[in-house]
Amino acid sequence: QGSDANMRASISESFQPEPGWSHFQKPVKSVETLGFGFPKFVSHETVKSRDYIKDDSILLKVSIDNSAFIKP
Repeated sequence: QGSDANMRASISESFQPEPGWSHFQKPVKSVETLGFGFPKFVSHETVKSRDYIKDDSILLKVSIDNSAFIKP
C-alpha cells in the first residue's frame, strides 16, 4: 500500500458456510454451476484510491478453516 499510514487499511470478509449448500458439494455437470462469493467485497474506487494495486498486481490473502467439514 501507499506510504501514507492514514490510507492503509486491510479489507476482510468472512462467512460460515452451511455444509448442505449446493456451492460446497461435489461438482456436477450442470449449466447452473455458479460459484459463491462476495460480489460487493470492495469497490474498484477503493482499490484504486488506496494504492492496493502495484505494478498491475494485487495481493490477496485467503485463509480457509475446513475443520467443520472433516469427519473423524
